[in-house]
Amino acid sequence: MPQIILDHTLREFYCQDETEDSNIVVVNALPTAETQMTRGIPLSIKYTYQSPNVLTRDPDMLARLYLQVVPQIFGFIAGAMPLILFDLDNAGQAHRDEAYQTYSQLTTGQRPQLSFVAQPSDIQLPAGARIAIANPMDCLLSLPHAVDPNVHYDLLSKTSLALSTLPSPPSEVVDTVLRPGIDYDEPTLDAEIDRMTKALTTRACPFVVKMPQSLAGEGVFLIRGDSEKHHVVEVLQQELRRSLAIMRQSEMQTPTSSIILQKLIPGENVALAFFVTRRGRAISIL
Repeated sequence: MPQIILDHTLREFYCQDETEDSNIVVVNALPTAETQMTRGIPLSIKYTYQSPNVLTRDPDMLARLYLQVVPQIFGFIAGAMPLILFDLDNAGQAHRDEAYQTYSQLTTGQRPQLSFVAQPSDIQLPAGARIAIANPMDCLLSLPHAVDPNVHYDLLSKTSLALSTLPSPPSEVVDTVLRPGIDYDEPTLDAEIDRMTKALTTRACPFVVKMPQSLAGEGVFLIRGDSEKHHVVEVLQQELRRSLAIMRQSEMQTPTSSIILQKLIPGENVALAFFVTRRGRAISIL
């Protein structure tokens, strides 16, 4: 089988602008919102996520998708640098063999140095090394990060994007007025959920609704008519109750529960991918 040669790898990008970031270890795993995938990876409370549109809540299926399939895809462009993936519960050796087979298609000089762990506490980093991740997760907080996880989490926030100066559709952000770390009673939660979802019921169709921290469209809704609007309001009432309950335990200093309402822009989706160096230079990948 012909070997694959990539135009660029993360290893090359980390060495741009004369900043030799050679001591980076890629740790690939995606978080889930409600379902614990394996015994070694607990749900995140500080860095919480929303996935009301997730296709399944089966832990084994989610583990295969978020700890194996997608991390393997992300890891394919790592290059010749350490890459750590997580083992699946009761899966034997098959998932490891599949990953090694996937990366064997790369030319030797661009092949990641692959290893597996059952849980974050099993990760042993070389002296001075920092981890590069896709999404902040509570269970990885004890490890040194290449990017501050609080900053990383904020950069991934759809709320932060809507409020930034970057070009985006006209947006309305409905933030909770409740504060993290406080145990509110049920009537207070009910009133807050009603207040937040009222913005949907009074808005004219069509429009888009987004949760602040969701993956792969699992917290994004396109509302074109009243029937879709009623359905989304019901879904968001449940999701807001869950996220507000998590806020009681959160260590974040700012609320992590909000809804973003945006104008629906007709047309095709366009994905942008770029790498930002330590000096702030953006390198287009696509």
